[in-house]
Amino acid sequence: MNDIEGRLQAAGRAFLAAAWLRLRQERVVPPPAFHPYMEVGRDYFGDSVMVLAEYQALEDAIAAAHPRFGADLPLGERESPSGLIFSFLETFIARLTSAHEEFSPDGPPPSNRYTTWSRQSRRTRSRSRAAGWFPT
Repeated sequence: MNDIEGRLQAAGRAFLAAAWLRLRQERVVPPPAFHPYMEVGRDYFGDSVMVLAEYQALEDAIAAAHPRFGADLPLGERESPSGLIFSFLETFIARLTSAHEEFSPDGPPPSNRYTTWSRQSRRTRSRSRAAGWFPT
């Protein structure tokens, strides 16, 4: 694992733990089994997790992973890490809910869920959103 991948995985784990706790306080998670698919703006407010220091750290790690997120690019060519972050969070919640798994920020991390996600953030152009970030 290289430095960028390690930074993405660590930031991803920290963000998921912090976001889970915040969304649990707001009674958003865990969602019911018949409605595992969350959507920012519909099921929770983006600002609820965007204010977290872990969100900013993950956004910075993603931006450092690939030039397509660079601040020096014109707005029409630059991508925003926020779309990746919300998809990452929503896919994580859906996968946990569908698998009937419990998540504890203090427990062992759901390990394999970060590797493909960190690779996805480094691709030249994203063809899929969160669907390709987790193994089946």
